[in-house]
Amino acid sequence: FADFYIEHGDKFPSDTTDGSYLRRLTASYPIHPEIFERLYEDWSTLPKFQRTRGVLRLMARMVHTLWRDNDRDLMVMPGSIPLYDNAVRNELIKYLPSGWDPIVDKDIDGDHSEPRKLDNDTPALGSLQACRRSARTVFLGSAPSTSGENVRGIGVERVRLGCAQPGQSPGRYDDALRRLSDRLHYLYTGKERFWFDQRTNLRREMEDRAQRYDVHEDLYPEVQKRLQKLVKANVIQAVHVFADGKDIPDKVDLRLVVLDPDCSHKRKDQESKAVKAAEAILTRHGDKPREHQNRVLFLVPDGNATQTLRDHVRRYLAWESIWEARDELNLDKHHEKEVDKSRDDASERVDGSIKEAYRLLLAPMQEADAPGGLTKISWEDEALNLAGSNYDKAITSAVKEKEWVISAWAPTHLASLLTRWFWKDDALAVVALKVWLDSCRYLYMPRIATQEVFIQTIRDGISHRDFFAYAVGTEKDARRYAGLLFGKTGGVYLDESALLVHPEVAAKAAAAVETAAGTQPGEAGAATATKRPVTSTG
Repeated sequence: FADFYIEHGDKFPSDTTDGSYLRRLTASYPIHPEIFERLYEDWSTLPKFQRTRGVLRLMARMVHTLWRDNDRDLMVMPGSIPLYDNAVRNELIKYLPSGWDPIVDKDIDGDHSEPRKLDNDTPALGSLQACRRSARTVFLGSAPSTSGENVRGIGVERVRLGCAQPGQSPGRYDDALRRLSDRLHYLYTGKERFWFDQRTNLRREMEDRAQRYDVHEDLYPEVQKRLQKLVKANVIQAVHVFADGKDIPDKVDLRLVVLDPDCSHKRKDQESKAVKAAEAILTRHGDKPREHQNRVLFLVPDGNATQTLRDHVRRYLAWESIWEARDELNLDKHHEKEVDKSRDDASERVDGSIKEAYRLLLAPMQEADAPGGLTKISWEDEALNLAGSNYDKAITSAVKEKEWVISAWAPTHLASLLTRWFWKDDALAVVALKVWLDSCRYLYMPRIATQEVFIQTIRDGISHRDFFAYAVGTEKDARRYAGLLFGKTGGVYLDESALLVHPEVAAKAAAAVETAAGTQPGEAGAATATKRPVTSTG
């Protein structure tokens, strides 16, 4: 035990690392000295408590019960006190004002107590009986105190001291205390101190209020408001949270649509509620078919986390309503602090549960070269890595890794796209604006982040003679191109006349221009694009 306290010195009271504490452990064995300290410092202040005979009688009942129940603790600690046993319980609460029996039953150590339920529901805590041990320790350290004390309860380091044994992680009891604080009606907390009181805390009021909220009228608007603040991504031009399909513009801006918690998803499920809702938005814009289908991605909730999100939002709204009604409820200063802290804690949990729920990206896909031709729309999903990150970084990283959005495109890929879909038979020049717009329409084409990325790819490609040429249009002789840029740089704009020309055709056209100008091939510099304003395409 002494080595354990030294090893985790920052988790326990400072006096436990002194050499004298080893002597105290040895002298009080098999009873932990913290039990005697609490009894002689706290319980001995009670009028009826007998320092010698009362302690001996309590120890006899405790040791008998623990021996009978084959308790395996290394020492008899505050967390070991078997308050579930009537003899032990009565020996303690007989010194306290009446009314403690139901509190012990419900909030500390009864057969159907909340700590027991928490331990049973959480294997990591149940293996240590962490919630019951923590509740017993807090009871021993706080039951004799009075509301008139300036500093109430015991600090978290004393709770760890009363519970943790060598080989265990003291942090497990911190987790137990957090869960107890969320569930118990008679447990108070403030400034990292914990105590039980006969007056119920405001948690019951919170629970009553939480049940009054409607899912769609109250809970989802709060989630929507928070998602609108949290979900941002530089790679996305617009975010639509819980929007109806007709309210999501059908334009070339890249959009992220966030579906409400009813539209949940599980990985690889092509028939989930999220997939069906996303497909409805993808294919329709009000009464018309959606044209720019390749400009929409979806952020959807994980079906395993939506109920937790709803529960946390209910609690937050309840604490918020109590805070707003604090004057009507005639709260004292302590309760005001409790409500303020509980509200802040609940708000943090809502943001955390939003990240737990809203972590799945959905991207619509189609294949054009399947044996049967163009395939039906399929949906790929990817889980965002939001641990220690935000939505901007997580979304950007995911779409880049999956190549769902292309933020930098090599000219060779554009040349391949042109060869496959646009340069056909004698039509070896295509309107550049059409290529961009088609990439925004069809799901089997690359999803380019912005029009500027597309234009930059053209700029990079025309500086070489391997990929394509750019021209501002054709001349009267359809074999000649106005403002041809091939193997040189110049202004690039997207409008109804600007063309992307096959390199072989461009080479012939450039040679013809150079011959007509009386220059050697590759030396002409007059055929440059005339500057024109960029034409908006959406």
